[in-house]
Amino acid sequence: MLSGMVNTTVMKISSGVQDKYSAPLNSVITGLCLLTLISLSFALNAAENIAENDTGKTTQETAEKSEDISNSSESETMVPLSPEQQEKILQAMANREQYTQLINQLELEAGADAYRPALSQAYMDLGLTLQTLEQHDEAAEAFDKALQSVRISDGLNSPLQLPMLQELYNSNLANADWEGADVYAHLMYYVARKSFAAGDERRLAALQQMGTWKLKAESENLLSEYSNALGSAIETYEQEIELLQSMPLEGNNLTMATLYLGEARLKMILAQQIYDRPLTEYQTPGRERSTTTTRCFFVRLANGSVTQMCETIEVPQLDFYTVPNDMKLREISGNLKDIREALVKAFTLLQIEMEQVEKRDELLAEMNQITESYNTFVTEHSM
Repeated sequence: MLSGMVNTTVMKISSGVQDKYSAPLNSVITGLCLLTLISLSFALNAAENIAENDTGKTTQETAEKSEDISNSSESETMVPLSPEQQEKILQAMANREQYTQLINQLELEAGADAYRPALSQAYMDLGLTLQTLEQHDEAAEAFDKALQSVRISDGLNSPLQLPMLQELYNSNLANADWEGADVYAHLMYYVARKSFAAGDERRLAALQQMGTWKLKAESENLLSEYSNALGSAIETYEQEIELLQSMPLEGNNLTMATLYLGEARLKMILAQQIYDRPLTEYQTPGRERSTTTTRCFFVRLANGSVTQMCETIEVPQLDFYTVPNDMKLREISGNLKDIREALVKAFTLLQIEMEQVEKRDELLAEMNQITESYNTFVTEHSM
């Protein structure tokens, strides 16, 4: 447990009136109606015992044969498909052949015009079909060819490539290629930012998807420790908020609230990361654990005379321990403050939204979840 005090003063919100007092954040949002929205066990029968003297086999050979039989039985175990699933797979296999033939024909006919829309769409359809068959490597190749076709015909920043980027992202997730998924999550937001104005739903959707991916990557430790995935996502949210703040607020209440909640959710993960960091990361290079000092004292000798004696002793430097602890506490405190402010701003915007009630209530439910996460963090770590 970290020593020291962290200011967790929060804002009480009730009927639009804000009073400042010290309390857990679960008393921040009062008076709101917040929505709170196979294993299969199986066993394989072991192979029957084989007589030791059967055809002169050794004990080792018999054991190997028994193991081979067991492994063979396991590999041949099949989960039956429903009629609907079988029909879907058979249809996908037929579509795969049709799209492959169509692509061959289009490439033959295209000649110099090898990047026309029909060919790009055919590759897209082939990729979706291969995804249905769970052939994600081949699907990614098809989507990439569709992507290159669109980029050549419509430009590197064309929004027409967003469906291809989305499916490349999905196939990389299915293949557990986390670095690849990260690349395409960033590319989707980059293209959306280049194509659509701040506040556009398509731009917001790309940002939210990237934020959701970053949360998953950080929570499950999927990316390299040097990727700074969380920091870059938080910075992106902050930049988007700053840009939208410079525009007229009318009609952007829900968009701004969504951004504030996304920022708060990411910073909750960051708060836990900061808490888990060792104090050694906050130590000043070159600062020593201890220092030496001279201590002198008077002693009476056997003959009755008094003399002064001095010795050099080693004493701990308290700054070596207290300064890193204080730095860590300040960083956590600042992060919690940012989370509280983001929640208050989101709540203020949601209070005045009276048109899109269903979407507003969804955001209020999300706000409640983040608030609960905040309270849990503060309680568990005695902040």
